[in-house]
Amino acid sequence: MCQQAASFISIKMWDQYETNKKALAQFWQEVKDGTITDNEEIADGLARFELSNQNNYGMVLVSKHANANEIYQYLKSNFNESIFIDEGKSIVLLCQQKEFAHFEGKLTDYIKTLPNKTLIVVNSEAITPAGLSKQYALAEQSLEVFKRRGIYGITYAESCTPFSIILRARNTPEYEYLCDKILFPLLRYDKIYQSNLMDTLSCTLMTDSLECTAKELNIHINTLRYRLKKVHEITGKDYFKRRDRYFLHMVASIQELENFK
Repeated sequence: MCQQAASFISIKMWDQYETNKKALAQFWQEVKDGTITDNEEIADGLARFELSNQNNYGMVLVSKHANANEIYQYLKSNFNESIFIDEGKSIVLLCQQKEFAHFEGKLTDYIKTLPNKTLIVVNSEAITPAGLSKQYALAEQSLEVFKRRGIYGITYAESCTPFSIILRARNTPEYEYLCDKILFPLLRYDKIYQSNLMDTLSCTLMTDSLECTAKELNIHINTLRYRLKKVHEITGKDYFKRRDRYFLHMVASIQELENFK
């Protein structure tokens, strides 16, 4: 009799868990797609799932990989108030921003002990209920950008905004123009002549001066100037003109994201 009662309670508890899980998934979907936009309504919804209404939320995305379940258990055991949502490619943690800020250093140290590379994307500022949808979209895109760039550890979603914008432009005529007219001609030239114009350009765009670039690449500054002149001849874009440099920055970012050869 006791065993039957225990089994019955276990089944009821599981049914309640599944019901709550489905309700949370439905609520979160409505927040993401903009069906629910009112601050108070969203805050009340989060409170129903035991995340109190303080209008000051934090969001963390943990990339799904070998350590994902271990990190999930670790986070769950260290937060007093939290909501976890399985998004397929990532696990979303919603919590109080102050609580995460207090815990972040400890989490950083914990990640260093894990055997595999771990990627966790954090929104650095507190989020209002109505801002959760936009901040999730930003963090989700950032997760993809960091993966493509081979960046791991705890990262901030806002730090890769330029790359995120470029990634969202994939398969557009503008994106294809940058590849077809600027990036691919440079890569073809490098492949045919065993040169490194693309690497030189990327390095030059990241340093403060030509002198710094030449030192970084261990080449004479006149060699650097020659290479930049060659970039101009091939692409029609002059590094020394500000507007052309915008194009070259975007092309270098595409190369880093796509790892074209």
